[in-house]
Amino acid sequence: MIDDSMPHLKFNPELIQIKPISALKPGDKLLNLGEVLEIEESPEIYAVIIYRLTQKQVFKFERDTNLYLINEDQAEASV
Repeated sequence: MIDDSMPHLKFNPELIQIKPISALKPGDKLLNLGEVLEIEESPEIYAVIIYRLTQKQVFKFERDTNLYLINEDQAEASV
């Protein structure tokens, strides 16, 4: 959460996208997780391989999950 102790940070809703997991693609950046490298789909879940903390990590999501992504093009333009 951004509060008065961090005046240099401003919330900009244009930087955030909400996507259903079925629309996720490699290269997308999940907010607070990292860059999507691969997506594996099964009948029950999506397994998303993300580059985080200098390693590949697997996160599993239910098929009806919506994810929050950062729009890096907008983020770089607003700096």
